[in-house]
Amino acid sequence: MNHKALSLLTAVAFATVVSGCSAEVAGQANAPAESGLDLSKFADDPCRLFTGEELNSQDEFNTPKLKDTSQGPACFWDPKAMTRPAYLITFSTKETFEELKKKARKGETFRETMVAGHPAFVSNIGDGQGTCDTTISASGGDAVEVRITTNFRAEPEYPIACDLSEKLAGRVVEKLKA
Repeated sequence: MNHKALSLLTAVAFATVVSGCSAEVAGQANAPAESGLDLSKFADDPCRLFTGEELNSQDEFNTPKLKDTSQGPACFWDPKAMTRPAYLITFSTKETFEELKKKARKGETFRETMVAGHPAFVSNIGDGQGTCDTTISASGGDAVEVRITTNFRAEPEYPIACDLSEKLAGRVVEKLKA
């Protein structure tokens, strides 16, 4: 695939994932933190946050899987095509935002940021390509971790996984505030 075609595919993939992310959310990278995010509305089932269509209208997904993890409840959206991105959103109610941040600093990829006015960080144990997490501070020390995973280097999402997880994190904030 030539560079121009890959750039076009990357732009389409990026636009697909961030569609629905308002300019207000995307533009608040340096805004001060507001009141904490309340996870209680979706705490019993984070799979209710999004449909597969809302996550990425270009892909089909298997039925989302609710999981109880060591951090707290999580939902995994597994694509039907194994070469396409998977999504995982975890409500960290068993480990605090600060504990997660301390662990994440040990990885190769780490940067603090703001997502829709909330303290957050972007991280990955590796170079941030293929898989990347954006973790947002929530009420009472809780956190929300948004992960995008693409295991195939040829996919347009692979080199921009951190950008995509950060944009999706903005959409999660919108859903939690709605």
